[in-house]
Amino acid sequence: MTIDFKDDIVDEDGILSYYSYGEKMKKFYPLMKEAKETGQPQQMEFRVKGRTYEFVVDKDGTASLRKKPIKSGWF
Repeated sequence: MTIDFKDDIVDEDGILSYYSYGEKMKKFYPLMKEAKETGQPQQMEFRVKGRTYEFVVDKDGTASLRKKPIKSGWF
């Protein structure tokens, strides 16, 4: 699943500032709950300001945020 967030919810410091808004984090709670209940890791990609990030939840419910590499090549 991929979610596109509006640019205005991320301040100039970048994506990590987004997580200071608790009500916005609710989109990820079901993913964290599923990981704990099933014992299987879960992940979801989302985009902010054109950059793709991956939200990963380990089987114990521990969450982490990873930047996806930018694809490069000849244009």
